[in-house]
Amino acid sequence: MVSNKKLKISIIIPAFNEESVLDSCLQALAKQTMPPHEIIVVDNNSTDKTVEIIKKYPFVKMLKEKKQGIIAAHHRGFDSATGDIIARIDADTVVSKTWVERVNKNFVEDASLSALTGPGGVYEIAFKDMYPGLFFSKYYFLLGKKLMGFQLLWGSNMAIRKPMWDLIKNETCKDERIVHDDVDISILIHERRGKIKYDQYLKVYIHGMRFINLLKVAEYHRKMIKTRDHHQKRGSLVV
Repeated sequence: MVSNKKLKISIIIPAFNEESVLDSCLQALAKQTMPPHEIIVVDNNSTDKTVEIIKKYPFVKMLKEKKQGIIAAHHRGFDSATGDIIARIDADTVVSKTWVERVNKNFVEDASLSALTGPGGVYEIAFKDMYPGLFFSKYYFLLGKKLMGFQLLWGSNMAIRKPMWDLIKNETCKDERIVHDDVDISILIHERRGKIKYDQYLKVYIHGMRFINLLKVAEYHRKMIKTRDHHQKRGSLVV
């Protein structure tokens, strides 16, 4: 028997100069088959039209975070969330129309589930019901399992129970030069024997801008290793 229980799902979106992508992100959230409990966009000192775009959507709550950086921005949003589940996407994420419903389904059906993640395709080449461009997210999850030994969360498509966040938030690394925030959170959940699930049907699209700059791709890899090294030094990761 399928449960009709609906959890309160808060969606957090860090945003810094996202005028080119934020509209598509918020439009997709407005079309969900199951409306979220709340949507919080954390403006991180944007100087473009990001704030104007946020104000176009009355169902969105805007917060300000003066400390620059995605870690500070998502912490501001996570700590302000009032839902049972704290979901996180990026401003360039476009969720599928059943995304919130599927997040709810996973957590309702498995009371032991601590956190949830799923794949992402490239928005620019997606059309109709096709779902091409999954290479990046597949590669990320394979690389994560190779380096860490377990399932990682992906910041563009993730959700975590609020009690787990409350348990680990003071242990998270605040230095973006050292860690990827989503990998850092994943390791801390794993350290506490929390269950992280990958749902292949929890699909999102992401804008392909991140693939253009090869230097950024290389830095992404280096920081993944830095995150692993950081946790090995603190004794929270044995691989």
